[in-house]
Amino acid sequence: MQRHTILLTELGIIYLNH
Repeated sequence: MQRHTILLTELGIIYLNH
């Protein structure tokens, strides 16, 4: 379940950076 959280966090960071 940790991998899913990391993926969501990375996606969120990318979305915010855009």
